[in-house]
Amino acid sequence: LDAADVLGVPCVVVFPNPLSLLSLVAPALRTRLLDPLRTAAASVAESALARVLLALRNRERSQRSLLPLREQDLYPCATMERPFIVTTVIGFEYPHAIPPLCHFVGPTPPAKYPELSEEMGQWLDRQQRPVVFVAFGTMHVFSQKDCRALLASLELVIAQGTAAVLWALPTEQQALLPDGALAASAIRVEAFVAQYALLIHPRVSAFVSHCGANSVGE
Repeated sequence: LDAADVLGVPCVVVFPNPLSLLSLVAPALRTRLLDPLRTAAASVAESALARVLLALRNRERSQRSLLPLREQDLYPCATMERPFIVTTVIGFEYPHAIPPLCHFVGPTPPAKYPELSEEMGQWLDRQQRPVVFVAFGTMHVFSQKDCRALLASLELVIAQGTAAVLWALPTEQQALLPDGALAASAIRVEAFVAQYALLIHPRVSAFVSHCGANSVGE
């Protein structure tokens, strides 16, 4: 952004996350009494965040001998002065007012996704029951308590005999599980799975997710 200002060329910001704090309250949870209060609180929080980001950006710019900004340019807000392209769309988040320089373009998936390994594809094809796929993204870090609680819940799915379970759990977090738990379990645990290719496989019937932007888009 600063380089664009130095060169005097137009700059558009791509923002890959949900747009606004104002969208965090689900319409079904809003009430005639509380909705104005929630909206006001979110608006104050959003304004405060914008002021903090503006102070940080101007400190950076002063170190580079650049003129201060009148508005921060890292986060879409009602007073922003740079155009923003946001890789989301109403439907992925709740309806709310959109700033005039903000343009929704929807998810922007890669042109090509990784393919399933041959062995994984064969395992899926062999399943006689629907497959439940569990993945909480690359950034989520389980506590030991939560990791073991999820394992216990997935074991119940296996015990009911209604589905097979595939859990994508990073190697370092697999250490949170009890010793010998994976060897004794019918749950298949992998450190990494080609998620998009897995989700379009006809055997996969349910996806337990943290609902991150990439997972929702896929």
